Amino acid sequence: MSVAKYSLYVPVTDNNGQPIPGVLLHVQKQLESLFGGFSVYDITGYWQGGYEHVRVFYVFAGSEAVLKDFLDLAAYVKTAANQESVLVTCEAAETYFV
Repeated sequence: MSVAKYSLYVPVTDNNGQPIPGVLLHVQKQLESLFGGFSVYDITGYWQGGYEHVRVFYVFAGSEAVLKDFLDLAAYVKTAANQESVLVTCEAAETYFV
């Protein structure tokens, strides 16, 4: 079965620089509930004159329905973390579990 990598980029602070542990915990619980688990890594990016720390959550899945779940989570993060936008990616290259 071919699978894709779905990623959700979640800032670790809101637009005022305040930590958002409740948002991060909600995303973790939702991904665990939906997929049984997830992988995560932290990155630092640069946006509009400043560095931004982001936690990237991702899963490998074979269903396009996964995209809706990730878009729903992104909408939650956007509102809860007071963000202008939240990035979701889908890398649908040939990826297989053997």
